[in-house]
Amino acid sequence: MNEAPPVEVLKELWQRDDHGHLGRLVERSGGPVVVARAARGDARLHEEALRAELCGLDASLLLFDPTGLWRLRHDEPMERVTIDRVHRPLSPVEAAGLLGLEDDARAGLALLLLDASGRARFRHVQGTPSRDGVAALVATLRAVGHSLRLHTSGRLLAASYREVMMVTMAAAFARTLGNGRGKAPFAPKEAAVSGPASFREGALRA
Repeated sequence: MNEAPPVEVLKELWQRDDHGHLGRLVERSGGPVVVARAARGDARLHEEALRAELCGLDASLLLFDPTGLWRLRHDEPMERVTIDRVHRPLSPVEAAGLLGLEDDARAGLALLLLDASGRARFRHVQGTPSRDGVAALVATLRAVGHSLRLHTSGRLLAASYREVMMVTMAAAFARTLGNGRGKAPFAPKEAAVSGPASFREGALRA
């Protein structure tokens, strides 16, 4: 699996829906974006479950599955999209490769967590292709949401709410997927979260 894509590459990527409308892959005014690739499964069969978990995370999803590339926001229907780079349409294989999620026969689920600036806060690859990767993604998002609720109930200090939530969400992914190969490459040192010291350290080092 490739390294997380640099911000400069992400700035060149656009989403195009079935109506031809273009939008940036990551909007600075938006929330976090989960980009995932599932070797098996069908996103359409899990739409409502995915929507419920994304709503709790205030996140959107771009999901590569065997049927194509899908975009899901918690307040909009799931829709098929393509990725353009500098207005050139990319195949799903090309797009997944640029995002560091190229096809890996060993992986059932691979994902990136991107913040609103396009920085990758977490990368992960897990499982085997025999498992339904979309179902695994639903379970992962549900567990991450539970971890966030447990660890953000205290007062947030020394950083913006959005920044703290991003650091905390990356840590939650790392805790939830600890048995796989996960990495949160960016964790600003100035961010602090009240609560148990072990969690504060985990949030900043995950």
